[in-house]
Amino acid sequence: MTDRLFVLNPDWTDDEGGPWFCPAGAFVEGVLAFYPALKSHLDITRLDHPRPRLPVIALVGEDHQSCPILILDGEFDWPAADHRKHRPPLPPGSRHHPLSRRPIRRRPAASVRQSVRLTRTA
Repeated sequence: MTDRLFVLNPDWTDDEGGPWFCPAGAFVEGVLAFYPALKSHLDITRLDHPRPRLPVIALVGEDHQSCPILILDGEFDWPAADHRKHRPPLPPGSRHHPLSRRPIRRRPAASVRQSVRLTRTA
């Protein structure tokens, strides 16, 4: 198996309207367009928006089917990037991001959207 990337197809609709796209997926697609050589190193699968996303579930489980998701093949072979070797562990119950040590801000759920609606002009 090679490293696998799962992204959502853009331009979907649902009960709340649409068309929609995934901002994180759009960012990943932009990186792939900017660095086309990455495409030859990844097995890229584009999925439709509705859940369950069975190809992702088969690899990482139902709790982790959000996209985009990069699933690495085998062991992580870049030891210098392992932050756990360079920093002591955080105390239990810490509210800091493990990489930055900055506090995690809480936001009301209504202010966070997973998707963005596309607007069309006439």
